[in-house]
This record gives sequence, structure tokens and C-alpha cells, in this order.
Amino acid sequence: MLLDLIYDPFLFTFYSLKLLKTRPAKIKIGGLVKRPQIIREHGIPDSTGEVLDIKLLLGEFVACYLPVHHTVIQPYTLSGRLLDDSPSEAYAWVKLIGYISGDFNGDGTLSLMDIIYLINYLYKGGQAPRPTLDAGDLDCSGDVNLLDVMYLINYLFRGGPAPGC
Repeated sequence: MLLDLIYDPFLFTFYSLKLLKTRPAKIKIGGLVKRPQIIREHGIPDSTGEVLDIKLLLGEFVACYLPVHHTVIQPYTLSGRLLDDSPSEAYAWVKLIGYISGDFNGDGTLSLMDIIYLINYLYKGGQAPRPTLDAGDLDCSGDVNLLDVMYLINYLFRGGPAPGC
């Protein structure tokens, strides 16, 4: 099972997982105890026994990982205890799609919209660069400021160096 996620600690959507029928209070994902919402119990073709279809907040799931600059595939373990108290584990991978330096609005491209987004953040109380403030520090100064706006303008319109620390 491969799950695609864009790192964003503010994700409030749900992700559905399937696990052999377990005791819900004992489900762990990546070693952390979670209290998932049980959607339904049902059988799956080509499997033995019933399974639980559970929902988790993506934000809770992704928050276990640090922000990444590039796309990486990380393993995770979904574990629990079956109704007879025997252990149940499933191994899967999550594809974390990292942020692009300079992509302040998180749309996957560098454009004039990112310049406007950062100006709004800096001078008009707009939202911070997403998924992390680090996406806004183009000149690697450790700060997000007007110099980062100028850096992106230079890159997009004057052939300057690409963003990325």
C-alpha cells in the first residue's frame, strides 16, 4: 500500500486504512497510539477474516514526519491486537511530497502568484508560506523578508539562481 501525502500539518481531511479486525483502542500507526474512527467492519475478498475500515486525520498521521524538500517514500507500520488478543501488523509506505522553495502558496509551481502571496504575508497579514515557513526563506538567511521577494523576482524574471537552501 502506497499513500501519497503532501506534508501539511494543517490537514484536516481523513485517510482511510484497513486492518484485520482489532480492538480499536489498541491500534498504533508508526508506533504511536491513535484512536481512529471506525467506519465499518467487513470482509475483503482474498483475505482471511473481517477487517476494520478506519479513518485517521491526515494531519496527525503526517505530523509524525519532518518536512521534506523533495519527494521521499517512508515506511510505516499499522499494528493492533486482534479480538483474541493476538498481534496484527501491516507494513506500508507513505510518499511524502516535499515543499518547493519559493512555492509560497503551495500550488506546485513558481509564479507571480507566489510573489503576491509572500507580499501579502509580509505586509498585509496574509497566510504564512505553506506547508512550512521555510518555503519562504529563499536566500537562506534564516528569515522570511523582502529579500526573499526580491530573490524570487530575480529568479522568475531576470534569470537569477533557483531558490533552495
